[in-house]
Amino acid sequence: EVPDAVAYLERLLNERLRVRIITSRDDDALSIAEEWLRQRNLPIPCTGLGYGVEKTTAAAGLDVFVDDDLDKLQPLVNVVPNRYLFSQGYNRHQETDGIARRVESWEQFYAEIRNIRRKAIWRR
Repeated sequence: EVPDAVAYLERLLNERLRVRIITSRDDDALSIAEEWLRQRNLPIPCTGLGYGVEKTTAAAGLDVFVDDDLDKLQPLVNVVPNRYLFSQGYNRHQETDGIARRVESWEQFYAEIRNIRRKAIWRR
């Protein structure tokens, strides 16, 4: 479990933001993820696409997308305006080159979402 993930997911849900999980998992692996969410009382819908399937169609219309795999974010460049790479030891060496902005924690990711929301309010 990524530190603070549950607390910040709860915050996002409490602020009535639509949160959903789009994952490469399917079948048993997807069931495990869904059970993990149920055990933590996180009513977040999951879309399991299977390994090797691009997330472009499932992500169409989203404002924000976060992943720990830069290769999965690259196809979303013209699909999702705000893309984030969740930094982990195994991806710190990768250059994001305009594909995504890095976030080091759920706290930082939450702050990014709040900034996006603030900017959207000012544009109205």
